[in-house]
Amino acid sequence: MIVLLALSLLASAAATYTPCEKCDGMTCYRRGPDIYAGSQGGNLNPKCRQSYGANAKVAVPQDADQNAAAFDACGQNSFIGLLDIHTENHFKNINTGDLVSVGSSARNGHYVNWQSGQPNNYGGGSGQDIVLFDWDGSWHDYYISYSQHVCCEYPKRVECHGDVCFAKGGKRKPSSATPAGSNLIHACQEIGPEWQLAVPQSSAENNKAHLACGDHTFLGLTDISFEGDFIDMNTNWLVSRGSNAVNGAYVNWGSGQPNNLGSGQHMVEFCGKSWNDIETWVRQYACCEKRTATPTADPTADPTAEPTAEPTPEPTPEPTAEPTPTPTPAELCADGILNADENVCCASECGSCGGCNCSHLGDPNGIGGADYCCPNRIFENDIACVLSTDVGCTLGPQILREPGFCPPQAVP
Repeated sequence: MIVLLALSLLASAAATYTPCEKCDGMTCYRRGPDIYAGSQGGNLNPKCRQSYGANAKVAVPQDADQNAAAFDACGQNSFIGLLDIHTENHFKNINTGDLVSVGSSARNGHYVNWQSGQPNNYGGGSGQDIVLFDWDGSWHDYYISYSQHVCCEYPKRVECHGDVCFAKGGKRKPSSATPAGSNLIHACQEIGPEWQLAVPQSSAENNKAHLACGDHTFLGLTDISFEGDFIDMNTNWLVSRGSNAVNGAYVNWGSGQPNNLGSGQHMVEFCGKSWNDIETWVRQYACCEKRTATPTADPTADPTAEPTAEPTPEPTPEPTAEPTPTPTPAELCADGILNADENVCCASECGSCGGCNCSHLGDPNGIGGADYCCPNRIFENDIACVLSTDVGCTLGPQILREPGFCPPQAVP
């Protein structure tokens, strides 16, 4: 009876578990589905890609911080990408083929975290040819013929405009005292020391920041020092007095915002692409930015007194006869799917570009949904295709048409 109760509780816990994303630097981790690894581990990467997008793969932590993030996201008894299927006790990285460990000893400078007494191929010749997390985040070998959840890793989504890039940072609750964003700043610096809280400075930057971070993520603005005066927490410059921009700053407040509803709303978050003030006690993700060009702290006091005396005597005698031809839409959308007008490149995961219920195509938690599969939304995001690997981007001007009729049907 006790055994049955324990099994019931384990099954209940497994059924209610919700995968959460944990990141270390630019690598993020999330628990994938319960699967059989396959005789060569061949089921692991396809399931990660199916769950979390084309760049996802089975996790192989490279250091203690990555191991902690992966274990926090995936939990006990999740497969990681190490196998000794070909040579007993020679564990190789399934993604690269590199030899990582011989027995419990690291090879070639790789990181290992074996549980005491592991790997042991328990029973001898019994098929413990794959590795999973133990109860404390250490590793042990396990039966490859059994099913478990796969631990997946993928690069953090980064969206850039000009010299600034945006990414979602860690999940934190702001401090209720000045400086209000100190906890959030740490959440951004976990990505890298050059990252700070996002404060978009134009509509284009705002769109990119929202695309990278999503709704209900903190921006780097607060009025905790003086109600209604929102300052940039990175520079302490006044950005907004109420809903009005100050000093030529960019603002994008939602209708009726900021309103300090119920008092204590001293932080700012994305709500759609618009801004909304929110309480300091709310715990959610930080939206972060990295600016590669910063203003000179102390500009030169005096400009050059005299221009160059002699300009270049002669221009280039012969310009290039033929400029590089403009790539065709099909060439620019080599990794995606063109829409009917050939002015939008959707992600290949969508299966088609546009049409009824396009927002439900692809993987809504990875590469899919309206941002990757619906031409109208892609035009709203205003992201031009630059490389042949770009998807969810535009290839030309929008052609306005009468909206088509989508008959009522069950949403897939």
